[in-house]
Amino acid sequence: MANLTPIIKTLRQEQADLKRQLKHVGKVLGNLLSLATGATGSKKSGRKPTRKFSAKTRKRMAEARRLYWANKKKAAKKPKKQTAKAVEAAS
Repeated sequence: MANLTPIIKTLRQEQADLKRQLKHVGKVLGNLLSLATGATGSKKSGRKPTRKFSAKTRKRMAEARRLYWANKKKAAKKPKKQTAKAVEAAS
Protein backbone atom coordinates (compact mmCIF):
# COMPACT_ATOMS: atom_id res chain seq x y z
CA MET A 1 0.00 0.00 0.00
CA ALA A 2 2.91 2.34 0.62
CA ASN A 3 3.74 2.35 -3.07
CA LEU A 4 0.22 3.67 -3.96
CA THR A 5 0.73 6.94 -2.10
CA PRO A 6 2.65 8.72 -4.90
CA ILE A 7 0.11 7.54 -7.47
CA ILE A 8 -2.79 8.86 -5.37
CA LYS A 9 -0.97 12.18 -4.87
CA THR A 10 -0.40 12.52 -8.63
CA LEU A 11 -4.04 11.70 -9.41
CA ARG A 12 -5.29 14.30 -6.92
CA GLN A 13 -3.06 16.94 -8.52
CA GLU A 14 -4.41 16.01 -11.96
CA GLN A 15 -7.95 16.16 -10.60
CA ALA A 16 -7.35 19.68 -9.25
CA ASP A 17 -5.84 20.76 -12.58
CA LEU A 18 -8.79 19.35 -14.50
CA LYS A 19 -11.25 21.13 -12.20
CA ARG A 20 -9.47 24.45 -12.86
CA GLN A 21 -9.48 23.82 -16.61
CA LEU A 22 -13.16 22.87 -16.59
CA LYS A 23 -14.02 26.02 -14.66
CA HIS A 24 -12.11 28.09 -17.23
CA VAL A 25 -13.88 26.33 -20.13
CA GLY A 26 -17.24 27.06 -18.48
CA LYS A 27 -16.42 30.77 -18.21
CA VAL A 28 -15.27 30.94 -21.85
CA LEU A 29 -18.36 29.10 -23.02
CA GLY A 30 -20.59 31.46 -21.02
CA ASN A 31 -18.90 34.47 -22.60
CA LEU A 32 -19.32 33.02 -26.08
CA LEU A 33 -22.98 32.28 -25.48
CA SER A 34 -23.61 35.79 -24.20
CA LEU A 35 -21.96 37.24 -27.30
CA ALA A 36 -23.94 34.95 -29.59
CA THR A 37 -27.28 35.82 -28.00
CA GLY A 38 -26.54 39.50 -27.65
CA ALA A 39 -26.94 39.47 -23.90
CA THR A 40 -25.75 42.53 -22.03
CA GLY A 41 -24.56 40.61 -19.02
CA SER A 42 -27.70 40.98 -16.97
CA LYS A 43 -29.73 37.87 -16.44
CA LYS A 44 -33.15 37.91 -18.02
CA SER A 45 -35.78 35.55 -16.74
CA GLY A 46 -37.35 35.12 -20.15
CA ARG A 47 -40.71 36.27 -18.85
CA LYS A 48 -42.54 39.32 -20.06
CA PRO A 49 -42.73 42.11 -17.51
CA THR A 50 -46.06 42.26 -15.75
CA ARG A 51 -48.30 45.21 -16.39
CA LYS A 52 -48.91 47.38 -13.40
CA PHE A 53 -52.18 49.14 -12.70
CA SER A 54 -52.53 52.21 -10.55
CA ALA A 55 -54.42 51.94 -7.28
CA LYS A 56 -57.26 53.97 -8.78
CA THR A 57 -57.57 51.60 -11.73
CA ARG A 58 -57.50 48.52 -9.49
CA LYS A 59 -60.26 50.05 -7.36
CA ARG A 60 -62.40 50.72 -10.45
CA MET A 61 -61.83 47.17 -11.67
CA ALA A 62 -62.85 45.73 -8.28
CA GLU A 63 -66.00 47.86 -8.23
CA ALA A 64 -66.90 46.71 -11.74
CA ARG A 65 -66.41 43.05 -10.70
CA ARG A 66 -68.62 43.50 -7.62
CA LEU A 67 -71.32 45.13 -9.73
CA TYR A 68 -71.09 42.32 -12.28
CA TRP A 69 -71.56 39.61 -9.66
CA ALA A 70 -74.33 41.53 -7.91
CA ASN A 71 -76.23 41.70 -11.19
CA LYS A 72 -75.63 37.98 -11.76
CA LYS A 73 -77.05 37.13 -8.32
CA LYS A 74 -80.02 39.43 -8.87
CA ALA A 75 -80.76 37.81 -12.23
CA ALA A 76 -80.56 34.33 -10.71
CA LYS A 77 -83.10 35.22 -7.99
CA LYS A 78 -85.70 36.55 -10.44
CA PRO A 79 -88.25 33.92 -11.46
CA LYS A 80 -88.42 33.47 -15.18
CA LYS A 81 -91.61 34.62 -16.86
CA GLN A 82 -93.80 31.80 -18.03
CA THR A 83 -95.34 31.91 -21.43
CA ALA A 84 -99.02 31.17 -21.95
CA LYS A 85 -98.19 27.77 -23.44
CA ALA A 86 -96.07 26.83 -20.43
CA VAL A 87 -98.91 27.82 -18.06
CA GLU A 88 -101.44 25.71 -20.01
CA ALA A 89 -99.06 22.75 -20.14
CA ALA A 90 -98.45 22.91 -16.38
CA SER A 91 -102.19 22.80 -15.64
